[in-house]
Amino acid sequence: MTAAKAIQEQVRILALQIGVRPAARQLGLNEDTVCSWASRYDWKTPTTQPGPQNSASKLQASYVADSVASELAENERETRLSLSRYARRAAKDSESATLKDAPYVKAAAQVAGITHKWGDQEGKASHFTLNVLNLNSLEVRQEAESDTLEA
Repeated sequence: MTAAKAIQEQVRILALQIGVRPAARQLGLNEDTVCSWASRYDWKTPTTQPGPQNSASKLQASYVADSVASELAENERETRLSLSRYARRAAKDSESATLKDAPYVKAAAQVAGITHKWGDQEGKASHFTLNVLNLNSLEVRQEAESDTLEA
């Protein structure tokens, strides 16, 4: 069973207990999406608003919500890790890229930027300062200082 199907099954279980829209709200999913799933897969959900729930029903709903949230977090972690590995390989390959490969290098850089959240630091100061030592002015200054010391 794919991850998406597993999530849909968990949503279906919760929707059967408390209704489609309340299940979507509790899980933080789009209500219209969950309603579409219920219609498409012909879920037999309560047609009326659910009455007061008993504690066992609330515990099961909480368990389903927690399991969905943990699976989503695990999927996010695995996806970021895979994209990070891809970006690393692509960056190494870009060292030997030619000018005609520039669009591919740019795409790899965009993947890396999204994966590592490089764009999130736009509000922070990301400027750098380059201090350059001007040797000509240093020599003039030394001559001027030696002239004043001799006088």
